[in-house]
Amino acid sequence: MLGTILTSIISSALLLSTPFPSSQSATNSYIFTRVLPQENYVAHVVEEKDTLSRIALERYGDKDYWINIWKDNPEIKNPDDLEIGTFLRISMEKPDKKFELEQKENSEPENEAPSLPTIQPTETVALPTTVPNLPEPEVTELPPSPNVLNDAQITYLGNCEAGMDPTKNTGNGYYGAFQFSYGTWKSMGTGYERADLAPLEVQVDAVQRLLSRSSIYTQFPGCARKMASAGLL
Repeated sequence: MLGTILTSIISSALLLSTPFPSSQSATNSYIFTRVLPQENYVAHVVEEKDTLSRIALERYGDKDYWINIWKDNPEIKNPDDLEIGTFLRISMEKPDKKFELEQKENSEPENEAPSLPTIQPTETVALPTTVPNLPEPEVTELPPSPNVLNDAQITYLGNCEAGMDPTKNTGNGYYGAFQFSYGTWKSMGTGYERADLAPLEVQVDAVQRLLSRSSIYTQFPGCARKMASAGLL
């Protein structure tokens, strides 16, 4: 029991600044800030110009391993658009196989015909005389992203993200009433270090300016879909 407690304390305080023993070059520019030995992962903070392919090439020597990194970080909605300051879980060991190769190996051969049940000649198969009513497919097309939000939309978004609390800081890397990431907030040039340190009206202005250049579905994916379902978009 004492050994487990000491291991947890040491692993929480250990900072890793050296590369992996695998095909990691001495010139690696990536910073892996915290070791997670129980899970055999390290945390990586996304920097400018980072992509999953670039990280995979640096860590494993093969950019095609980006799918493995994406699989380990399901919260990433768009692997080509990483937010600066986002934390990624990176396996300390190079995966045995690329995830896409595992998918192909576990799938059935493409040209193999599916097996059909054998019906004895004496059996009769009753065919339905009517076609059942099938439910209409769910409409998944989302309305266009607005460039400016009205008061009702701003209120809904703020309540959805953080209960409209401008000082919200739960330690998860997102701050303020609209849960800005540190990197996105700094790119807005508000003069405040983090969103939770800025007045609510400054945060609202940052949201409006952010949506004038980006999509609400990219910046606030979960709450934006709820707004669309509620007819607010």
